[in-house]
Amino acid sequence: MWNNILIPIISTVLTSGILTYFIQRYIDGDFNKKLAEYNDSLNRTLEIHKAKLGIALNKQSKLHEKRLEIVSEIFSLLTDMNFAMLDFNRLF
Repeated sequence: MWNNILIPIISTVLTSGILTYFIQRYIDGDFNKKLAEYNDSLNRTLEIHKAKLGIALNKQSKLHEKRLEIVSEIFSLLTDMNFAMLDFNRLF
């Protein structure tokens, strides 16, 4: 009597357990594959943005150097003009 009840229950539990295990393995494998592809995509995008940032930083550095040269030249010219004006004012 118990055999008639237990055998179908045990076979159903074992079958569903095995089926669940294989489905889980399939989902995990597919998920890991997609996760690796997404990670590669993010790394490629990151490298592109790093390159663009490096180019922008290089341009910014060159502009900053140029500004420093111009400010230094203007300061030098203003200093020369100041001394020239002092010399000019001494004449009067």
